[in-house]
Amino acid sequence: MSDLNKYIKSAADPVSAALRIENLLNIPEFEKSTKKLSVPDLKSLVDLISLSGFLYRYLCRHPYSAEIGSESFSLQQLKQNPLGSMEELRIMKYQQLLNITWMDFSNNYGYEQILFALSHLAEFIFNKVIDIGLPETHSQLITQHMATFGLGKLGASELNFSSDIDLIFVCSNTS
Repeated sequence: MSDLNKYIKSAADPVSAALRIENLLNIPEFEKSTKKLSVPDLKSLVDLISLSGFLYRYLCRHPYSAEIGSESFSLQQLKQNPLGSMEELRIMKYQQLLNITWMDFSNNYGYEQILFALSHLAEFIFNKVIDIGLPETHSQLITQHMATFGLGKLGASELNFSSDIDLIFVCSNTS
């Protein structure tokens, strides 16, 4: 606990860090998850919680995410995840945003790796929305007769945390 107090005092916003960590430690799943973190991961978590109200609220709703939040982004792992609903996709998106933010805060990953991860997450989500959101017959028609192009930062794999995505849809004339 002394390490935790040291990290709270050195956080970018120590007051927010103290209040948020205190609240989160009242959640048994969160407390259990943080005990499994390495010292650098625990410091990154405190920094992240002190600065991001969004990710703090996410951890309040999904406290087990503290344990897996320090994992690096893996497109291969995402592709193996059998998401079957938009709700599962939404939760996975926030989990991956937590992971990527954690990667950024840890300073163990280069700027290009963060941009790559955000860009590939957006592509993955777009493809999953088509897979999950459309009946199979519609999905097949779209994938057979339409191409989608990512422009700008998405096309260059340079999305950042505040980027939007620019898409162009081109379809064949089947009439």
